[in-house]
Amino acid sequence: MKIIKVYITSVLALLLILFIGCEVDYKDVDTLGKADSGSAEINVSLNLFVAGNWTPDQVSATEKEMKVEKYDLFVFKVSSEGNYLEYKEVNIVPDASETVSYNQNIKIGSRDITLPTGGTKRVVVIANASGNSNYPALCSLAESTQADFSDVTLYENFINDFSVKASKQQTSPFVLMGNALVANADTKNVGITLAPQYAKMNIKNKTGGSQTSGLYISSVQLKNVPESAFPFINDYSKKLPRFVDYDTNLIENGSIENVLLDRLYLLYTPGTGNASADYRVTILIKGKKNGVDFEKEFPCPNPMYAGYLYNMILSLSGNEVEAEFVPNWSDGNFSISGVHLKNNKMTFPFTADKYWGYEINWATNMAGTVEVEKLGTESWYNVAVEDNLVRVCCLDDNTSGIERTASFTIGLGKKKETVEIVQQPMPSTIMFNGMEWLDRNLGAILPSTEENITHSDTYGYYYQWGRNIPLPTFGTLDVVASDPSRTIQDAHNMREFISASSDWYTAVSVSDKTTTWEDRTGSLGNPCPAGYHVPSYREYQTILPYKNSAGIGSFASVSYKINSAEILDDTETLYNTLYVTSDKEGATIYAIKKYQTDGAYYLRLRRIKTASGIYLRIDRLPGNAESDFIGEDANAKLAAATAVFNSTTVGMETIYFPATGRRDKTSGEPVNQGINLYGWAATCWDVSSSGIYFDPFDGNTRIYCIAQNRAFGQTVRCIKNY
Repeated sequence: MKIIKVYITSVLALLLILFIGCEVDYKDVDTLGKADSGSAEINVSLNLFVAGNWTPDQVSATEKEMKVEKYDLFVFKVSSEGNYLEYKEVNIVPDASETVSYNQNIKIGSRDITLPTGGTKRVVVIANASGNSNYPALCSLAESTQADFSDVTLYENFINDFSVKASKQQTSPFVLMGNALVANADTKNVGITLAPQYAKMNIKNKTGGSQTSGLYISSVQLKNVPESAFPFINDYSKKLPRFVDYDTNLIENGSIENVLLDRLYLLYTPGTGNASADYRVTILIKGKKNGVDFEKEFPCPNPMYAGYLYNMILSLSGNEVEAEFVPNWSDGNFSISGVHLKNNKMTFPFTADKYWGYEINWATNMAGTVEVEKLGTESWYNVAVEDNLVRVCCLDDNTSGIERTASFTIGLGKKKETVEIVQQPMPSTIMFNGMEWLDRNLGAILPSTEENITHSDTYGYYYQWGRNIPLPTFGTLDVVASDPSRTIQDAHNMREFISASSDWYTAVSVSDKTTTWEDRTGSLGNPCPAGYHVPSYREYQTILPYKNSAGIGSFASVSYKINSAEILDDTETLYNTLYVTSDKEGATIYAIKKYQTDGAYYLRLRRIKTASGIYLRIDRLPGNAESDFIGEDANAKLAAATAVFNSTTVGMETIYFPATGRRDKTSGEPVNQGINLYGWAATCWDVSSSGIYFDPFDGNTRIYCIAQNRAFGQTVRCIKNY
């Protein structure tokens, strides 16, 4: 069974909140002292607390870990000219400690300060900084001696240059920090909680007794420890520290259980995006294993976050000493969620999507390693941990004729959730206008019925025209720009969305009106299952108004029109169609296709708005050469058309289309989901391709066949070959 891991951070960890200051052009700084010169002074009361636990296992902090000898207070004014130091006060002695009744925090008092201006402020409080921290040059506005205020400390400089230092194993008092963004200084009471800037390490033996397990520990030493850290910066590549080795910690009698609980404190290590292993603290363990001396280094997790208690659990596997770094999981929370996750079950369409699939997110108050584990040997799906989510993909179409199931677990430490996945078989079809349509969009897990039609599970996958790669309904895609050197085969072997202003495939210019999806893809075919195809422009024209929708697709007023020269079948015969539109409130088009011929039939196209959403319903009734909407004007013809569909349902066929929205051609982001309908046809006009479309906006409501740039990601509804 394959186990996949990724390191995560707790969403509830007491991490320092990072704020990025604004750039300041010094030529404008001379306005800093003048911007609010007429404002009244503001009195603000700061309530100061010290965090009373070590996440994620809620171990109570000791008295020495919460000790505050003195603290420094800085207030930065947020303004359009820059964020500058407006107030500072250092070496403040805290009030007597006071336990907060509803949590483990300790209140160390309140501080009343007077600020010269109101507005937005950034408040930073740093405790026990003396001897343990390095400040940049600190100059408040009141202390400035320069006419242009160029010596005033800017917030950006403060956060980039402030560091915490530690050249040896840490002892109390520890540096504690907290900050707050105050939207309006008129808020009289501001709470700030100070959190530790160190991770805490506890070394344990897995079996509880080092002698009986064959593992005897004689000493522990920390190596490659950061001598300094920049708490406001979460990327060490920007501020490379120096590293030191701590003195050896001697362990008496080989008993390591809890001995180091209050001894090992490490400056937190934020790591880097591309070389995290370069900055890992190493723990050197010496002792005996099964009576033989050993010495082994174990790299710590990276990053190691401030305010966390980490457990290094040692064990003896055969003759090899191993270490696992985990929190204490006893009180941890772990939950999962996802758009397609319902009661820990995920349902996939029969169509495979090996690149994107469905995403599962997690929430936790723990730190450690998220693991996923298949509970069977099924090879038709894959589950993997990617950054901060789990991705589940079906690798093959389900052509078995029956649904298939599998399951896997996702968990953190001892907390696990079991997820069942189901891949549907090939869906059913419906007959409409002599064509056999799939009962849903390609990639949808619900059929397009009246009961389901406003549900997002009817949307299905999105496709760029002439590219068979499914793109997911929800989630963020990787996006790359179009490239003339990229071949069709290249585009079908990559998962990224290809961004373009018009056509994602720019190697050639395609303007022939006879070009089809298959002309572009060649032997790759189209995305529909075997025996099916993407509808052509002509096939859509049999059930939709003409592309040139002037006077037909817009519901600005009741109107009618006889449209000529439509090709509605394979004979290339030109037919007339009679259209009658309602007003905006009705949003309905009535049509008689193949007007005044024996093959005539009625259509009613309705853009329906309900409390749960918007959708398109198309009804068809059989007709004949005498079929007509009798009347002298548009209102009379509309009344006649309405009467036809009110008089009978004999032989009526109905098909539904959801308001799928699409993915934007340049950003790849989903747009207009639940609002607009966009679906591809397999043929094109000029450099654009045709498809079904409607929009619901009152000023431009219409239903028709439309040309779209081929870089858009739009839905596909397949038709059976005939």
